Amino acid sequence: MEEMFEGSARPCDPEDANELAEWARTTLGLNVTGTDLANNKPERIRELLWNAFDLRYRPEMRPMERGLLLHQVDHSWKNHLYTMDHLRSGIGLVGYAQEDPKTAYKQEGMKEFRNMWEGIEDKVTEMVFRMEESDAFAETMWVISSTTHAAAPKLQAPAGDQQQQMSTNAAGGGEKKVDPIRNRGQKVGRNDPCPCGSGKKYKNCHMRQTA
Repeated sequence: MEEMFEGSARPCDPEDANELAEWARTTLGLNVTGTDLANNKPERIRELLWNAFDLRYRPEMRPMERGLLLHQVDHSWKNHLYTMDHLRSGIGLVGYAQEDPKTAYKQEGMKEFRNMWEGIEDKVTEMVFRMEESDAFAETMWVISSTTHAAAPKLQAPAGDQQQQMSTNAAGGGEKKVDPIRNRGQKVGRNDPCPCGSGKKYKNCHMRQTA
């Protein structure tokens, strides 16, 4: 790009754009065309080439950057709302200085809003650079797209157990049915005399112990 533009900030003409796109395809294997680069200034062309490079060799970077940005926006927006609540509770004091509280609230709120967006850009950029320089990131995030999980092995019973189970089923004609548990003894009512012979009602004597 330095040889092509020679320090000029002029937009790229179609002929130079085709030449630059051909170089990017043959040298770097990037999927760009002259139409994508034509009529753009050098800063924009460099950005387009870097985006194509990331898409070709680091496709996981975009989802990572998107996740960091959404997380930071959510966190910063909550803090901004908290700041605006404090600002609203104390903005009435500017009336003592002969200022309109509504006008002062709008001005301070817009200032805090711009500071919030500037802080988001700085924090996301810092986190991206830190993650790119980390060895742990190179070993995990950049390889996550190629990670595969092996299927869990199926548990099989030993051959002897299978044959024994088949023989048992064949001899018995199928699985044995389990009868439900039934209370076959004499049922005693709550207010009936207790069978122990104490003369008390069953509910006041042995019913709780039986339960």
